[in-house]
Amino acid sequence: MTRRRSVCMVASVAAATVMLAGACGNDDGNPAEPSPLPPAATTRTSPPPATATAPGDLAAATAEVETNWARFFHPRTPVKERTALLKDGEQLAPMVAAFAAHPRYGQAQAEVEQVVFATATTADVTYTLSLPGRALPSILGNAVLEDGTWKVSVPTFCARAQVAGDIALADRCR
Repeated sequence: MTRRRSVCMVASVAAATVMLAGACGNDDGNPAEPSPLPPAATTRTSPPPATATAPGDLAAATAEVETNWARFFHPRTPVKERTALLKDGEQLAPMVAAFAAHPRYGQAQAEVEQVVFATATTADVTYTLSLPGRALPSILGNAVLEDGTWKVSVPTFCARAQVAGDIALADRCR
């Protein structure tokens, strides 16, 4: 078996385990409390391989994408900070506030599985989103570098808000 197939199989098993574990609440039937807010900086034990299209400091860029993604999709992150972690966030501030206040998606927590840089300023982000009582299957989104900060892209945020169903979408999301 090739190393790539082995990695894919391990990732598939891990994703299935996360989905099954996320589908369970605690013993009294209530969803588990959200995890603590992720720290502002994280480190990786092994950076992904460098590519010709990646940022100069691949490990630092990957860590920032992961951290900012986890903070944006976290119930304890204030709306002002979420807005700062979304590309053109100030223009979408009312929608960010509605997302944060949503009874289910406002409690969402993200865990980044993989970051693949398409260019030095854009990245494809594979992540899981855990909602109270369940985890969604892996989702593909995008991160963009804006003003020196890696942020959640507008289309990624719009897609999550649209799935919620009862959040008024900004014109950019229609």
